[in-house]
Amino acid sequence: MANVLRHNILDVSSTVRPTDEDLSTLAKGAGIVFLGAVFSGLVTYGYNAFIARTLGVRLYGVYSLGLYIFNIATLLALIGIHTGVLRHVALYNGSGLHDRTRGIVVSACWITLPASICVGMLLVFFSDFLAIQYFHEPLLGRVFRILAAGIPFFSISTIYMFATQGLKVMRYRVVIRNFFDPIGKLVFTIAFFWLGWKLHGVVIAYVGTTILGTLLFKWSLGRLFPFGNRDIGTSYNFKGLFLFSLPLMPVGIFQALSMRIEPLLLGNLGSSSEVGVYSAAYQTAMLISMVLMSLNTIFSPIISDLYHKEQIVKLQELFRVVAKWTIMLCMPLFIIIVFFSRDILALFGREFVGGEICLVILALGQLLHSACGSVGFVLTMAGKTVLVLINTMGFLVFRFIMNIFLIPKMGLTGAALSSTVSIVLLNFVMIIEMSRIVGIQAFGISYFRPVICGILTIIITLALKSLPGSDYGMLGILGVMILYGVLLFWFGLDKDDKAMLEMIRKKMRGKMA
Repeated sequence: MANVLRHNILDVSSTVRPTDEDLSTLAKGAGIVFLGAVFSGLVTYGYNAFIARTLGVRLYGVYSLGLYIFNIATLLALIGIHTGVLRHVALYNGSGLHDRTRGIVVSACWITLPASICVGMLLVFFSDFLAIQYFHEPLLGRVFRILAAGIPFFSISTIYMFATQGLKVMRYRVVIRNFFDPIGKLVFTIAFFWLGWKLHGVVIAYVGTTILGTLLFKWSLGRLFPFGNRDIGTSYNFKGLFLFSLPLMPVGIFQALSMRIEPLLLGNLGSSSEVGVYSAAYQTAMLISMVLMSLNTIFSPIISDLYHKEQIVKLQELFRVVAKWTIMLCMPLFIIIVFFSRDILALFGREFVGGEICLVILALGQLLHSACGSVGFVLTMAGKTVLVLINTMGFLVFRFIMNIFLIPKMGLTGAALSSTVSIVLLNFVMIIEMSRIVGIQAFGISYFRPVICGILTIIITLALKSLPGSDYGMLGILGVMILYGVLLFWFGLDKDDKAMLEMIRKKMRGKMA
């Protein structure tokens, strides 16, 4: 079937274009979700720079290691159920099966709550062992124990959040995760700093904000779907949820380990201070990927719907629109990071300056990852969970071997190289799989227009930087963005891009009005 679909796509892809309705679906959420992600990314980034300057590089590394272990623990507690909720809620609610929609969410909560409590208890039990025997950092023990209290709340809030996303309503996720969470953490942290609580104050602020966010997600889900209406009924689907989600549990864990294996190994082979520098560089590079994460929030339920309706041509064209817009918006961020890496790391404090090479390498990895679009989501929403598991396991082993080999010899630079090489290879493999199995060709000719604009911007900026007295600071950053924008509007936008821009502009004007 895939070969037939692929043949049809190649025949008609040059003539089939996304309809105004398709672009409107993306535009409807894209503007508010992207602005929310930008706000959240900037506030969170400023928050991390603030606590890094206050705590210092070592304690910031301790805090970062605590969060890395916390994130892995929550994924273990979720056992992949949250992705199953997203997929099944989108399918059932779109088909008007409200009893099944309700049953999926309730089933997910009954599975996740006891699992998350058990994982939290295990983290408490092994907290000192991890802190002293593996990371050689006694301060981590209490950090782990405080964070363990937040695991059940974070897990349940994730179920609620993915349920709202499956209902194709993004505003609550944007408000809670992108506005409330960063502002709440900042307010709590400032209060605890005023009381004299430094490291522990930051950790307690994180847990406290997580608890409040869970309550807000529960309230928002109740506004979107009548869970209190007993006339609807509840069709539990523990078996279906398990069969889809269980292969995703190791996928989530392996993906979390893949994203965090460098600082975890740096914490063992190096020091907490090196982890602090790497974390600052990694969080800076991750600003690039917030574009893809924002568009994936909107696109993921659409993928599931179109694939199961066998509308592969439309799915391919929308995939290409998302991929092109992702690289278009990511490119200027990458260029700014390349040319102003030292100034950016100095925001975290003088102790963090020196990680510029690490930052540039990580930024390149995130740019190339974002350039591949929503390929991972397409494979997952198409039900190829076992394939995703095999991919993730294979590249985790590859990444682990690279880190073990490179970190002792190259330190931070070795960790960054391991991350970037692994990400690029994994995305290359998934693009081939998506083409052969799902029948989607990832890129069209118009995709390469923003790439060319980015290369021209880098060349022109390099020429200007070579001139005497060319260090312009913030004016330089503004100049790079203007130059890229001019080149992009000159020959980088096609009819679909302009139509989507106009739709986003109208949606945002309506929201503001």
